[in-house]
Amino acid sequence: MKYRKKTLLVDDDHELLNVISRWLTLKSWDVVTAGDGTEGYRKFLQEKDFSIVITDFNMPHMDGLAMAEKIKEADPYTGIILITGAWIKDLKKERKKKFIDSILHKPFPFKKLDSAIEKTLCKYRDIDLSLPENTAFARAGYEPVTT
Repeated sequence: MKYRKKTLLVDDDHELLNVISRWLTLKSWDVVTAGDGTEGYRKFLQEKDFSIVITDFNMPHMDGLAMAEKIKEADPYTGIILITGAWIKDLKKERKKKFIDSILHKPFPFKKLDSAIEKTLCKYRDIDLSLPENTAFARAGYEPVTT
């Protein structure tokens, strides 16, 4: 699998942000961090070449689901992993399914994070990169799967 290993990590818990950022850096990811959804969305629009966005759900200014919705509107092929200490039962299922690729409940082992990242990346492998609407995906370094 060939892809650009760049992620946007968004959480208002700076200690957790630092720990996850270090873990991803050890796994050879380029990591950009933000402390809330508003800052995360701004950074997403500035750089636009993230393979994955990992975001907390409950944050000030803009929550993770609202940010995910805006990101998917800008680029539907960016994978989004929601991490949360809250139970997601309050979210409408159809809205969650439309914008979130994977959910991890805090605390979680890094093994689960690695698995969620791989699952999310694999979800977008069969995209036709020759189509103009998929250029952001191609910029991220994905190649079409050949069988």
